[in-house]
Amino acid sequence: MAFVASIVWTAREGMEKTLQQAVERLIPASRKEPACLSYVAYRDPAQPGTIRILEIYTDRAGFEAHAASDHFKTWGFGQAFPALETRDVHFYETVEP
Repeated sequence: MAFVASIVWTAREGMEKTLQQAVERLIPASRKEPACLSYVAYRDPAQPGTIRILEIYTDRAGFEAHAASDHFKTWGFGQAFPALETRDVHFYETVEP
């Protein structure tokens, strides 16, 4: 079973561009992580301040390594988090035959 993180970040008013820039930097760096199977950010054009991220890792340790990575410290904790109004995170496991 793979480890899945479903994340919704909503920017504070006026911080939408800051949040988008942080996510744009996180995507390529996160996809290069050894345990990352998928890292996809998406949003509804009608809600430009809300970005959803679906992350899939080989296991929970892979996700924890992502959260401890230098790029997440810089772009997640350093840029995205201060721009957020709300943050919603849910964890799942894939269903395997």
